[in-house]
Amino acid sequence: MAELDVARYDARSKPEVVELLRLLASPDRDVTRRYLEWKYEENPILREPVLYLVRAEGRLVGMRGLLAARWEAGHDQAPVMMPYPDDHVVAESHRKSGVASLLMRTVLEDAAARGYPYLCNLSAGLTTMLTSLAAGWKRVRTMDQLDRPTRPGVLWRSLSPVVAQSEKLKRFSHRRGWSPSTATAFKRLDRIGEDRGATPESRIAVVASPPAESMAALIRRLGHDGRIRHVRDAEWIDWRYRHPLHEYRFLIHETAGTMDGYLAIRRLVPERAPGRCHIVDWEASSDCIASTLLDRAARWGQFPVLGAWGATVTPSQRRMLDELGFAPADHERRARGLPALIVTTSNGDGAGFLLNGCPMLEQGQWDLRTIYSMQG
Repeated sequence: MAELDVARYDARSKPEVVELLRLLASPDRDVTRRYLEWKYEENPILREPVLYLVRAEGRLVGMRGLLAARWEAGHDQAPVMMPYPDDHVVAESHRKSGVASLLMRTVLEDAAARGYPYLCNLSAGLTTMLTSLAAGWKRVRTMDQLDRPTRPGVLWRSLSPVVAQSEKLKRFSHRRGWSPSTATAFKRLDRIGEDRGATPESRIAVVASPPAESMAALIRRLGHDGRIRHVRDAEWIDWRYRHPLHEYRFLIHETAGTMDGYLAIRRLVPERAPGRCHIVDWEASSDCIASTLLDRAARWGQFPVLGAWGATVTPSQRRMLDELGFAPADHERRARGLPALIVTTSNGDGAGFLLNGCPMLEQGQWDLRTIYSMQG
């Protein structure tokens, strides 16, 4: 096996990085390039792309990125940079040649040199999870995937066997919104547009772009209970919801013209079976507003499957999910402890795994939302 060389990314490497990243992001070269630029060049926390590249005989055979992420913990403490290793790709020809372990060592060494004491990951696949745990990462908790399926209507159940045999009928039924799909669910939300809210002077509106300033203002008004959570300021919100492989809808609750709740839903582009949308963030100034947002989203969208993470929602939000029929799902991945939050120290000194005094290995110390991960 050829000797492996590791180096930092520079702009001259972009074309070959895009080619390798297509294995993970999208077969479409332009979409993959846009994903790379969005994630590593436009990130408002750190606009310098941080990617590590492994070559064998001059050919790029592996890469891993380090995504800048700012976390707040405790009360009245400055945010802490705790990056997120992601986009771990190894060419099939070098899957068992030591590329993965070389990338892992390089990421940890560079993070320590940059002064980042901890790293975290919320969306590791099975292989990355197992290699990370073997390298000393700590699993803090699983995300408790919940799903709410919607049974297709009688008409579609009778027509679907016929439609399934014709590509032309499939396209036609999709355009007309007859077939159960995430795109059709978003179209249903868009047709609703706006309706009354939880109280007489309130309203709920469906929008396709995040009103970032209003969302950040609501997060500030609701305050911080001291648990570890990602910083959600307006600049980060505006950037985060421009994910090139995802599409979003936002249900916005306003009272007397002021936002007092929102619920953000993601779908994958292109759509993947079984057509699952996912609640990626959910904030409200009262349980009544939170419940109204969830109920309207499920009823208006009629999603084939609507998912959510149940791990760190409030007890009242968990009751709302249970009452609407959300139930444990993805049992194979759940049995393997996925998806999960894993953390490590970059310098070999866990120092008790304390982030601004918060014990990082205690499950209850985290306020986790799907939007913090690249699944969101």
